[in-house]
Amino acid sequence: MERILSPEEEKRLLENCASKPVKDFIVFGLNTGMRMSEILSLEWKNVSLEQRAILVTMTKSGKNRKIPINDTLYSLLTKLHDNGRNSNGRMFPYTNVYWSFKKATRLAGIPEVRLHDLRHTFATRLIESGVDIITVRDLLGHSHSTVTERYTHPNESLKRVAVESLIQDRQ
Repeated sequence: MERILSPEEEKRLLENCASKPVKDFIVFGLNTGMRMSEILSLEWKNVSLEQRAILVTMTKSGKNRKIPINDTLYSLLTKLHDNGRNSNGRMFPYTNVYWSFKKATRLAGIPEVRLHDLRHTFATRLIESGVDIITVRDLLGHSHSTVTERYTHPNESLKRVAVESLIQDRQ
C-alpha cells in the first residue's frame, strides 16, 4: 500500500537518518520523484547546476527525461558537488540504501514507509500544489496519465476545500 509522508513525518525521518548520505538520498527522492534505481545510477555528468536540470538516462521506460532542480535540491547538490562527493562519477556512492532507510523509518516511528513512497509523496505534493497531471506524468516518466493517477493521493482537507468551493462559487 502506498504511503504519503506528512511534513511532520518527513522531518522526523530526516532527523533519524544514521548518515548524511542516506538523508541526502531521501531529500533527493522527495524533490525529484526519481526511482531508487534512477537515483543510485545517476552520474554527475547528467546534472547541470547551471541549467538547474537533471537528465535521467537510466529509466524504466528507456526514454530519457529532464527534471528541473528546485531550490532545496540546488542547495543540496551544490554542497555535494563542493564537497567532492564522487564515486566513479555517480552521485551516490553506494548500491543500496534499503536497510539504512528502514532503520530511519523505524527510529522515526513510521516503519510502514517504503523507499518507493518518496515517489508517491513527490507526486501527491505536486498535485496538492496545483500542478496538472500531465506535468506530473512527465516528471515521473510515465507514458500514460492513468499510471500517474495511481501515484497521486488527495488528502481529506483538499477534498473538503474542493467541496466548499461549490458553495463559494454560488454566492
